[in-house]
Amino acid sequence: DSLLMGTDPDYTLVLDLWGETQPFWEKRQGYLNTPFIWCSLLNFGGKLNNWGRIDTLAAQPYRVLRSPYAKLLKGIGAIPEGDATNIVNFDFLFEEAWSTEPLQAAAWFEKYPAIRYGKADTSATKAWKWLYTHVYNSPMGSY
Repeated sequence: DSLLMGTDPDYTLVLDLWGETQPFWEKRQGYLNTPFIWCSLLNFGGKLNNWGRIDTLAAQPYRVLRSPYAKLLKGIGAIPEGDATNIVNFDFLFEEAWSTEPLQAAAWFEKYPAIRYGKADTSATKAWKWLYTHVYNSPMGSY
């Protein structure tokens, strides 16, 4: 907070990094009334892995919007240290940025194969449902 005390909130924008795991907007009380962007840091250094916290991505930005700090939220962002390694997280995050309500992740994963591959396929839908429940909802503290 001492870093922000010397700044003018009209000319400062804080990036709340790794919001899906360690959101600080609430703990830091809206960064002393400084505008901020809720960000998802989906990958550290371009590691090749499949994981995610899709349900958290769906819920966290809307927690901010229902909080006393909602007027300070200026957007949703991504910190793409490895943006080509785990595309489904980015697809979900950037679709959510345009949504007025939290996306229903299970329903979104039902439609995702048709969007990704250009047509509906029962096997692909079944596989993506499994990935959603077993891979893309990692427990907090793991990545």
